[in-house]
Amino acid sequence: MKLDQIFKRGKESSILTIKDGAANFIVSLILMFIFQFIVTIVLMITNVDYNSFVGTVAYSCIVCFINEMAFLVTPLSYSKVVNAHFVKDIKFKKGVSLLQVILLIAIAIFTLVFSSPIANYFVKFILWTGFDISKLSLLSIKTGEELIAALVFIALIPSICEEILYRGIIARSFKSKNVIFAIFMSAFFFAIMHGTPIQLVHQFVIGVVCCVVYFITKSIYAPIIVHFSNNALTLIGGYVEYKMGAEGIVDDWIMIIMIIVGAIALPFFVYLLYKKSTKVQYDKLKSFKENIEDICKFDYELEQEEKDRLAQDELMAKMESAEMAEVLKQEMKTRSSKSGLIGRRALIYAIILGMAIWIIQTLMCYI
Repeated sequence: MKLDQIFKRGKESSILTIKDGAANFIVSLILMFIFQFIVTIVLMITNVDYNSFVGTVAYSCIVCFINEMAFLVTPLSYSKVVNAHFVKDIKFKKGVSLLQVILLIAIAIFTLVFSSPIANYFVKFILWTGFDISKLSLLSIKTGEELIAALVFIALIPSICEEILYRGIIARSFKSKNVIFAIFMSAFFFAIMHGTPIQLVHQFVIGVVCCVVYFITKSIYAPIIVHFSNNALTLIGGYVEYKMGAEGIVDDWIMIIMIIVGAIALPFFVYLLYKKSTKVQYDKLKSFKENIEDICKFDYELEQEEKDRLAQDELMAKMESAEMAEVLKQEMKTRSSKSGLIGRRALIYAIILGMAIWIIQTLMCYI
């Protein structure tokens, strides 16, 4: 068998690398802007008053939906192109318990409690620098029907599609380096994907939290629950503020208390989730071990003659394969070095592209 055949990625080898994560991020951004361009052309052809339509909930739902389709199509198509099980390996069959769901919702709540005041101070700083927030199409929900539509298209669908891409693919690929790198780099890409400094801080924090709960539970449904809860609470909060006629202004001392409470409660609930998740995994492992012990009660001992024959065969096999093993070792080392170089380059390209788009969109609100 040729070495190229041995190292060729097939359906039995679906190991994600940094290159895969960076490539998925780049492709998702390109597809997102292509889809947005198509929608813009369609709106122009249908003689829709674009300027008045931009600020509506319907427009936000449409744009959000096509963005999420880009995020969903990217890993599916990429897996097909490289002939791997990247999406399937996310393991959708692994669910979460009711207690884990409760803990995840609590984590989402205290993520908001912690990050909202910090994000608010950052937004004030951005506005102080001359950032014109009126150039952004900010969402304003005024009716119950709009709220329901927003919960579906701006809360539920994004929580599924974005978690599949950013946690299920990108974070897992970056984990090939180490967990800390995966958590913060995937959160960085997740934050700049949203396009403006207004969302930068909060999206980075929620990205970190979603990645942590994903790695703890090993279930994609965990970050989906946190993400959806975060989006839903934000939308519902904005709707309630509108109905009550509140301006959403909070005193500084309250925001400081929120930061302190969030900084204490958030790690606490993450720790509880960790304890619960590790207990579930331990119980499953223990049950599996007991079942194996019940099944395997017969004697595996071989007669001495058979053992000697097997030992001789093993020794011969080792002698015959020693030269091939050395060749494979050198080839693996060479390919690993080359793969690492490709991964670093792909990561740099992804950062440059993401930051360039983010900077351009930010500058447009200063001009």
